[in-house]
Amino acid sequence: MKILISNDDGYESEGLRIIAEKLSVEHDVFVVAPDRNRSAVSHHFTIFNDNTLTKIRDRYWAYSGYPADCVFAGLSGCIFEYEDCSEELKKKPFDLVITGINYGPNLGTDIIYSGTCGGARQAMLNNVPAIALSVDPVDWAKAIKEGFKFEPLADFVVKNLEKLVSMVKMDYPRAFVNINGASISEYKGVKFCKELCMRNYDDKIELHNALELANNSNIDSKKSESGKKCLENSAVYTSKADKENVFLTKLVTAFEDKTENKPFVKPNENTDLYVCRDGYLSISMVYADPLCCDDEKYQKYIDDMKF
Repeated sequence: MKILISNDDGYESEGLRIIAEKLSVEHDVFVVAPDRNRSAVSHHFTIFNDNTLTKIRDRYWAYSGYPADCVFAGLSGCIFEYEDCSEELKKKPFDLVITGINYGPNLGTDIIYSGTCGGARQAMLNNVPAIALSVDPVDWAKAIKEGFKFEPLADFVVKNLEKLVSMVKMDYPRAFVNINGASISEYKGVKFCKELCMRNYDDKIELHNALELANNSNIDSKKSESGKKCLENSAVYTSKADKENVFLTKLVTAFEDKTENKPFVKPNENTDLYVCRDGYLSISMVYADPLCCDDEKYQKYIDDMKF
């Protein structure tokens, strides 16, 4: 197969390197990945700005855009005119797009924010089958200290690639395959999940007065520089008198999923989160095409609307 691989963690990501190397043994693999971390950018697509494309080595490119940009650019084919491979391979359409292996899960609500899933969705919109891969560390501090375990998921994909591609739904509404596994050495097995979890992140936004930060360089030079940059960014629409009303915002996230005492979170055994945390690989089908609620009960509201 001719396979395009991308991600949202960046072209230097270990997960991307591992899956690319393993698939390259039997397949023609090309990589177009962001030149920096682009996590949680969803389906962000560059329209008004130019992007920079850099060849890192044969069949391996870094792109200044977002995951959806990377997939779109890779599938366009023009990039690979500069590759030292046969004309037949250059002209051959891609059989598959793989995004990942991602640092962190893409379970349930994560999919909305995920750049990994955004790249897979873009492939589907280009009518190319797509598979998104992610590893859930569960304990982030431990995984960062000891390293993520990408090999078991990569090995599973290599052994079952044709079956996974066959699962991709190419008729409307199209759906890509989303696979998540814990960062462990061995899985109990694999389960198909008919339900996706609804996650609560307990995220918060902190506000810091930019002027106060900028003027406190003796306390924390890094925060001071952040304050100065924040003021520079706001200069186009604020006067000197307004600078005291400029704030730096910081997202504070717990990297947790608290299922207890959260009635809107589905912790039952059918969800991808439950399966993944139970030591299995979770496979779910995620729609790429937009769907609307077609329940007839909404028609009565339309009937009563006035002009």
